[in-house]
Amino acid sequence: MESELQKKQLLLAADEMPLLRECAFFKSEDGFVHPNRVLDFDVLIYVVSGSVQVVEDDQEYCILPGELLFLKHGCHHYGTKRNPPMTSWYYFHFYLPEITAQTRFDPFESFTYARSLNKENHSFFYQLPKKMKLESYSNIAQMQEICDLFEKRNPLERLLQNTMLCSLLLNLYHDSESDRKVALSRQRTDQMIAYLQKHCEEKFSSVDIETYMGLSYKHLNDVFKKETGMTLQKYHCQMRMERAARLLQQTDLTITQISERLGFDEVFYFSNVFKKQMKLSPMSYRKKCVRI
Repeated sequence: MESELQKKQLLLAADEMPLLRECAFFKSEDGFVHPNRVLDFDVLIYVVSGSVQVVEDDQEYCILPGELLFLKHGCHHYGTKRNPPMTSWYYFHFYLPEITAQTRFDPFESFTYARSLNKENHSFFYQLPKKMKLESYSNIAQMQEICDLFEKRNPLERLLQNTMLCSLLLNLYHDSESDRKVALSRQRTDQMIAYLQKHCEEKFSSVDIETYMGLSYKHLNDVFKKETGMTLQKYHCQMRMERAARLLQQTDLTITQISERLGFDEVFYFSNVFKKQMKLSPMSYRKKCVRI
């Protein structure tokens, strides 16, 4: 089921060109309130200085310098606060084709690779971000280039400006997807660390991690190693030995009892793993802690 945010996000089709209606760079010397209106076209706003406050239906947005926001056609847009003097921004008004596919929120669900492409192979789409921070100067330069081209009012340039607008939107999608994937990788890594901490006194099980995360172990291990520099199993082993070290230092449990508590079948194997990780045998580590 679509979320309210998804309903307000724009979709860029691979087989139809966005059509530019109007664009410009604008500066308000006296400040302004966003007009109260419902439009039949979509809008991109990129703020250079100051800030722009706008409400879309019941959702309020404040666009700060370096940020952009997409507003969807058919929604009620209005301002409730006066934006500061000397606010400057780029705006683009454009038309996108309507996409009604029920699965439209998976950008590549309908994508099929083929060496020879037919019309159906182009029937997929990209979900544009609602709001994002713009990091690439090339995207800003592209905005200015489109505005310069639009001012020429040459009918022969219309196809080019629509092509450039499509390229800009695709670049924005690519940047937002990269940011989203980085954030998702970090979120999953945090989930796996929390899981390993909770189960550090148990044997390592790749199957249990797969079940908990709902993804393949290979994929999870690749994500985890990229974020932390070590594999899931190595990280689990490190946490296990750190727990063993605390038990040796803070309790009177025997080495055999600690080995059993941490899920080791043999105390000899536990001692070898501990020595490899901590550079001391469990007995030597405990004696060192007593001396300290």
